[in-house]
Amino acid sequence: LIGDLAKIEDILVISRNSVFTYKGKTVKIKDVATELNVRYVLEGSVQRAGNRLRIRAQLIDGQTDHHVWAESYDGDGTMDNIFELQDEITNKIVSALAITLSSSERERVGDKGTDNIMAYEAFLKGREHFFNLTPKDFVKAIEYYKQAVKFDPDFSRAYAAIGIVSQIGGNLNWSEKMGGDPATNRLLARKYLELGMKNPTFEAYNLYAAKEIHRRNFRKSEAFAQKALEYAPNSSEGLRWLAFILAFTGRPEESIECYHKAIRLDPFDKSLNTPVSNVFIGINHFSMGNLEEAITYLERALSLNPKFTNFSCFLAASHALLGHDMEAKKALAQYLKLQPEWLTPTI
Repeated sequence: LIGDLAKIEDILVISRNSVFTYKGKTVKIKDVATELNVRYVLEGSVQRAGNRLRIRAQLIDGQTDHHVWAESYDGDGTMDNIFELQDEITNKIVSALAITLSSSERERVGDKGTDNIMAYEAFLKGREHFFNLTPKDFVKAIEYYKQAVKFDPDFSRAYAAIGIVSQIGGNLNWSEKMGGDPATNRLLARKYLELGMKNPTFEAYNLYAAKEIHRRNFRKSEAFAQKALEYAPNSSEGLRWLAFILAFTGRPEESIECYHKAIRLDPFDKSLNTPVSNVFIGINHFSMGNLEEAITYLERALSLNPKFTNFSCFLAASHALLGHDMEAKKALAQYLKLQPEWLTPTI
């Protein structure tokens, strides 16, 4: 449901990464709405016994704690008609919020990428492992995605998902831990991208954007990232990629705006507050001449990981341009420790 609602441009939908921090906890709806800065909260449960399903869902106004809409499906739901139930619930939520869907949005919301229930279930299990972001989970994710394409050989979305895991695993230097090597991971990503583009979805466009940015084809990469966001306007993952690309095309203000929107959609995602992400925003501010802001983000990166001094040259330059000589010398010394001797005289 989160994935379907995220395809609607006029609804701001918080990412499942942040939403799932409340899973299994007893919480007050008003507190959830306040913490996530949203008006409405969708609450529900799914119980499965064999092929039978019991589904309860309710849309609650986070300000008044009143029910806007509620529905129960006790026994009349099965795995055989799960897609129809999913579409019905999504449409009722949209109707309760008085939102009119465009024809393209209706098409996207109804598009699961497959009509095979077993393939879709394997795909969702793969996504669960993918979001755990560990080498072992990446291996399990690929296993489930491969199960998905065995059930449905035309499931383009699952092919693209395999490519994404291979690409990101290589980027994070996890290739060996995943039982391969960087070159193989790149080839796998390319292979599964071709399969995924036979029926392009968010995953395929996002993977294409990632591949093009590594080829330094920034304009082409941006075009694919925008395509991905047309398919899923509320994707924090897609916005992060676009922010990264915009920085390389010399548009730091747009890049920062994209990144902050990603944080708005996924406030509890730890990957949005890492040394890398803070350095990324800091360098954007440096490019814009916002030196104080650059220092704030670059120093935050160092506070998260004191050994992450690869980009302390930007911190040194920011301090120097503001006349902070002592701080500039300290940051430069940190940077030079990591540099080879032949580079030092050019600084």
